[in-house]
Amino acid sequence: MYIKNFSTGNKIALQPIKIDNIEIIKTEKKDDCVKVNLKINNQNYKLIVFKEKEGIKIFAFDSFGNYNVFFVFDELREESKVDNSNIVQEGDYYFVISPLSGKVEKINEVMTVQKDDVIVVISAMKMEHSITANEKYEVVERLVKVGDFVDIKQKIVKLKKI
Repeated sequence: MYIKNFSTGNKIALQPIKIDNIEIIKTEKKDDCVKVNLKINNQNYKLIVFKEKEGIKIFAFDSFGNYNVFFVFDELREESKVDNSNIVQEGDYYFVISPLSGKVEKINEVMTVQKDDVIVVISAMKMEHSITANEKYEVVERLVKVGDFVDIKQKIVKLKKI
């Protein structure tokens, strides 16, 4: 198993860690995720876990509201395969989907984005997450504007493949 930290971009093999005391306080299953409140070594944490095609995306929050986003998958993959989960197809169109709750800092203003162009930047807890194009697209509609707050899985930009 491998893990990618979205904050740092580091990909590492999972290693066992020593946990002296773990207590699951509450679990809640939703249609698209599982929320878990737990206490590890007497510190409170909240996990939000999403199952995606490439693996499992985990949002881990500490008791101060700080968090990291991790992506767990079975084998080491290319960067673009992980990032593509933020662009989903619906009919003839594609949508950029927010991978986290946060504030929209930048939206690319061009009408055509090339592969690897940054489409949108979202910030949360003093960290920025850039979503890049995995192919060439025409921007059909920007569904949010700079300064807006977005939720996890919210549609941000409507695209059409060129």
